[in-house]
Amino acid sequence: LPVLLPYQMAGCSQLAASLIVWCLLVFLTESFGPPSLCPRFELGSSRRQQSLCSPLSSKLSEGIWSQEEDDDLATSRTDRRRRYTARWDNNRSGINGAGGGAKETPVGVFQPYLFQVFDPKQKDTKKRAQALALIENDRVLTSTLSSWAKSRASDAPERCYEVLDHLRKHHNSSGRRGALSVNAFLYSVVINAYAKRGRAEEAESVLREVIERSVANATGSQGGGIIMKNNYMYNSVIGAWYKTKDGAEHCNRLLTEMERLSQSTGRKELGPDIGTYNTVLNALVVGGRLEEAECLLRDMLVDVNKLTPNNLSFNCILKAWSQSSSSDAPERCRRLLDAMKQLADERREVTPNVVSHGYVLGAYEQHARAQDAENLLREMISTGTVLPSAQCFSSVMKAWLASGVDEAPDRCLRLLGVMEHLSVRFRKRHNGDAPWTKHPPIPLYKIVLGALAKVGRGQEAETLILQMLRKSKIVPDVECFNLVAAAWSKSDADDAPERCRRLLDGMMRMTEKLQGGRGATFAPNTETYNAVIDAFASRGRAKEAECVLRDMQMAAAKADISNPLPDAVSFATVMTAWSKSDADDARERCLHLLDEMQELSMVSGNQRVEADVPSYKFVIGALADRWQPVEVQHPIQSMNTTAVP
Repeated sequence: LPVLLPYQMAGCSQLAASLIVWCLLVFLTESFGPPSLCPRFELGSSRRQQSLCSPLSSKLSEGIWSQEEDDDLATSRTDRRRRYTARWDNNRSGINGAGGGAKETPVGVFQPYLFQVFDPKQKDTKKRAQALALIENDRVLTSTLSSWAKSRASDAPERCYEVLDHLRKHHNSSGRRGALSVNAFLYSVVINAYAKRGRAEEAESVLREVIERSVANATGSQGGGIIMKNNYMYNSVIGAWYKTKDGAEHCNRLLTEMERLSQSTGRKELGPDIGTYNTVLNALVVGGRLEEAECLLRDMLVDVNKLTPNNLSFNCILKAWSQSSSSDAPERCRRLLDAMKQLADERREVTPNVVSHGYVLGAYEQHARAQDAENLLREMISTGTVLPSAQCFSSVMKAWLASGVDEAPDRCLRLLGVMEHLSVRFRKRHNGDAPWTKHPPIPLYKIVLGALAKVGRGQEAETLILQMLRKSKIVPDVECFNLVAAAWSKSDADDAPERCRRLLDGMMRMTEKLQGGRGATFAPNTETYNAVIDAFASRGRAKEAECVLRDMQMAAAKADISNPLPDAVSFATVMTAWSKSDADDARERCLHLLDEMQELSMVSGNQRVEADVPSYKFVIGALADRWQPVEVQHPIQSMNTTAVP
């Protein structure tokens, strides 16, 4: 009470009440010590765990719950496991003593000695019977064989089948009723072991054995006793055939067999499920039988005995048509998408998702149908039922670039702006769960920068990369800077070389300022220097182009973050500029650069700088146009020396 009085006077009545309740609980616990307040003692624990329940530990040790009773309870909980472990060790040591030491087994294999005993090359019936006697029940055996099937052992299927064959011969046929038996689950594990390794023929042979024993069980003849529970065995075999070369034919045959079996027996669980149909559809698509796959999809929609397809079934066909080179592939994809939308009102599982729309957009992209692709994208945005992903925008942008129209860069810029606007709108509408991050991803910016670089719109490319730098979550990499440099190099601006040079210097300053991994993001590479060299060389400024080449060699010598080694393009661009120059020493500089290329390729081992046939051809043509034909003899002799054809 003296402790609680200051809290009550200060107005903290709620805290004081909580402390009073806690004091009452501690008093009652110290006085009576009910086990319910410390349920740990009902299950058994160690002395170290008892110290965590202080102050009850002192009372319990005095007589309410003795340590001896605690130890007895802990012993009773693990008594069965200890007896089983001792039994296993004794029997294993006795068997090993008779047959030699154990061999190494793969990682993740349960019952390693059982795995060794059932080696197909060493069949010892007595040892196998002794090893199986240690298995408690069918569930333990099934779990053990399942671990074999999932392991990396190549002969695991044969060992699983040896266990199955031993039980079939020595447990059932002898008339002895033991704890272990041959059941459908055991067959399923054996089939799965073959199927996981792509051994479809062996898996199907085991399946045929199950079917024969199931028929024998139904007719009451000898050798029955196996009843197929579900379609798991068939699905495993179909999955194994799906990975083979001629898997489409086998998968379709097994599907027909499953449908007949389900109708003849009246058991729907033996018939194909939606996963079975989707696997067969994928097998037909992989096998190049796209028309048959689409016919099967139509049968699923029309036939009442078949299951209703879901969006995965449609997406399988959409993916195949989107990758097809057929001229009517975009129309087929669009028809399938429209069919999904019509069925979505009655069957929710057929509702097209973003993947379905992405495949249709991919078909438009492959066939350069840019306007159709953009119309579909705008339809997705207007309805709002499907949020377009970044890949959807990428497909539309690439479709515009493939179309070759003059307005392609403007269309890409407009789509990028739409995506930035939608990122804010969708986050507010869907509680922050947008299909992309706060800003469009870097690959989309690269597509737009590439479109601008292709037409030489350097100012717009530079403006775009400055916007990326202002946004904290978008860090442009060296490829983005290279596209800006290429845009300036191809532009008609008179100060384009200076712009490229300024961009290169800025990248080097950022690389030096940001040490570590982030600095490597801005480090200029070979393509960066080549773009700057081309900007000077294309305007006849050969001396400045060669200066950039020398700076490139100096940067490569440092090799701190990046290693921009010059290649054949670097030297050939500078030689082109000198061949078109009016300088008196242009001929000597051009030939000197050619000799330097050969020397660097031989001394430094840089294969990228080695002069190839196009390099020699271009230099010879440039020399022949400007100087006397006799000057061409030097590069021709150099080609013969280096054995260039």
